[in-house]
Amino acid sequence: MAPLNCDTSIINSKAEELKTEPETTKLTKEEILKELHSNSYFYLFQGPPSPKGSNTEEPQPEEPQPAESEIAESKTAESETEESEDEEIGECKYCLKVDDHHTELCSYIDEVPENAIVGESCVVTCLVCGCFFRDSRCANCGITLGRALLKDCFICGKRGEHMEFECPELEPNSDFTFDPYSRSFMVDICP
Repeated sequence: MAPLNCDTSIINSKAEELKTEPETTKLTKEEILKELHSNSYFYLFQGPPSPKGSNTEEPQPEEPQPAESEIAESKTAESETEESEDEEIGECKYCLKVDDHHTELCSYIDEVPENAIVGESCVVTCLVCGCFFRDSRCANCGITLGRALLKDCFICGKRGEHMEFECPELEPNSDFTFDPYSRSFMVDICP
């Protein structure tokens, strides 16, 4: 028999090492989200620094106080700009809220709440199958998860009025029937 040295490898040592390695742990929902966000390729622009400033900024040298007439003028100018901003917002085409947010920033674009009322210029599509909603459910699969889309016609180019299948410029075909809600069609074959 040969003596065992410290440098001599032991048979089946790798198998024992594999057994002693800890098993992989399951990640929690927060860890998965954190990992996804850490591997993101797109970065959001945070915008310019706040006009109010923050505590971490260097202190600014004090400026002389403006006269009372200048303060009154600046307040009226600020109130005029605030009023003009409110006038620009108007009614959201998706959720019909007035002066709450711009149409492009509406949460209904991503998900419409169940039994919510949407505007005349939009339709709700299913998040699962993509079919249009009939009443408050998907006409095809019956699910209530949906997102709002503005009506857009590629035939005549009008936005917010109708979809392609409703376009008045589209010639009706009596042999072909299309149901946009379930995305099914029927063809009449005449002998």
